[in-house]
Amino acid sequence: MKGRKLKCLSFSAIFTLLFIVLSCFPISAAEYGEQYPAYLKQSGGCFIECQTNLGKGSLVFARNYQYDYIGFYGNNSNLMNLQSGSITGQFVLTNGMTYDVRATGFSTFEYYNAGDWGRYYDLTISQIFNTNVQLTDDQSNRGNVIYDFGNYQLAVLALLVLLVALTFTFGIRSWLKNV
Repeated sequence: MKGRKLKCLSFSAIFTLLFIVLSCFPISAAEYGEQYPAYLKQSGGCFIECQTNLGKGSLVFARNYQYDYIGFYGNNSNLMNLQSGSITGQFVLTNGMTYDVRATGFSTFEYYNAGDWGRYYDLTISQIFNTNVQLTDDQSNRGNVIYDFGNYQLAVLALLVLLVALTFTFGIRSWLKNV
């Protein structure tokens, strides 16, 4: 009887420690893909491949806007210029059609419609697929963020699962011998 209580106590301790260790893992957002879209004719620069109110395409602009210029607006994937100066570039649809775009200081992106007396309209971004731009996000509450574990966390998790599996296997084996 004393041996069973000890086994039960050791299993409880192992599962409690496992729960504590796993709950301490920070969960970090995965980065977006960086694959350069094949339909773009530009050979470089900054790009953000995304789904918009115009369809799927890529925002393309100068390389100097790659870091600390663009962030999120609201709780979704809509992007905005976080600096006081304007960002200009192009929005290229997957079919090759292009629009001039801009984001004035602290505003979201707009596209230019030359056929409608040269007016600018909101370019609303609903999902981001690939980008080489470092998007600033101090809130980390994006709706399309995918959570994953880092390599170190996966290694520790695999080690803990293996430890629990071995303990469980040997515990069952010794229990079957006593029965």
